[in-house]
Amino acid sequence: MIVEVDHILVAVPDPDAAAAHLAEALGLPLAGGGTHPAIGTRNALLSLGGPYLELIGPLDGPGDAHGRLPSHPIGDAVRAALRDGSAGDPADARASEAFGGSGAYVSVALRSDDLGADVGRLRAAGSPLAADVVRRARPDGSAISWPVAFPLGLGPEEPAFIIEHAPGEPERAARLAGAGPRLARLVIRVPHPSVVADAWAATLGIRFAPAGPGQLLATIGPHVVALVVAARGEEGHATIELVGGRAAASSTVVGSVRIVPG
Repeated sequence: MIVEVDHILVAVPDPDAAAAHLAEALGLPLAGGGTHPAIGTRNALLSLGGPYLELIGPLDGPGDAHGRLPSHPIGDAVRAALRDGSAGDPADARASEAFGGSGAYVSVALRSDDLGADVGRLRAAGSPLAADVVRRARPDGSAISWPVAFPLGLGPEEPAFIIEHAPGEPERAARLAGAGPRLARLVIRVPHPSVVADAWAATLGIRFAPAGPGQLLATIGPHVVALVVAARGEEGHATIELVGGRAAASSTVVGSVRIVPG
C-alpha cells in the first residue's frame, strides 16, 4: 500500500552547499547523503520528519548536467531540471551562492509498505510502472539500496515514483525520531492539473479531487499533494509547506522551489 510522501527531489548544482544553507535558514536537520555512481548523481538530504528533502546534482559538478549523466530515470530528470529550471529569486546572496543561482523541482517519491504487491496490482490494472533498485554510496564507504518503481518518465508533469524502506532502516528511524519542521503539503504548478491527475490515477491509482478553481488535491497518508494551474512562467514550480520546528522569518527559495516554514 502507498502510505505517504517519502521524499521530494530538488536539483541543485551543489547539494552540500544548498543543504547547509537550508539547515541554517529553516532548521531542517541534515540527514546524510552520498553518491549514486550508476546514476551519475550525488545528493544531500534534509529531514522533513520521516520524509526528506533530497537535494541532488551531477556527480562531478555542474558540467555533468549537460550530457555526461548515464541514462537513468533520475539522472535524466536531474539533467533536464538543471538545464530547463528557473533560477527563481534567491532569498539572499548566501542562498544565491549556495544554490549556484539555480535549482528546480524534479519529482516526488511515495513510500510503499509492500512495493512488490503494489507494483503487481497496479501493473495488472494497466500501469506502466517498472521495478528497479537504487543504490547510494555513503561518504564512509558503506552502501544502502532500496527497491523502487518508476513511471515512464520523471518530471513536474509526470507521476511520482514509489520506494520501499526495509523495516527499521537506521536512516529512516533517525528522521522519525528527530526534531525539526515536518512535511505537510507539496504544491506542484502545472499547465493542466487534470491531465497530470489522470496520469497519477492511471500509473499509481491515486486520485485527485477538486479543491477550488484550478486546484486538485490528493491526500496520501498524513501528507497532501496539490496540483495547481501554473501562472505564466511558473510551469513546474513547486512549494514545499512545512509545519512545526523552529520558526523562520520568511520562506526560502531554491530556484523554482519555494519552502514555506511552519
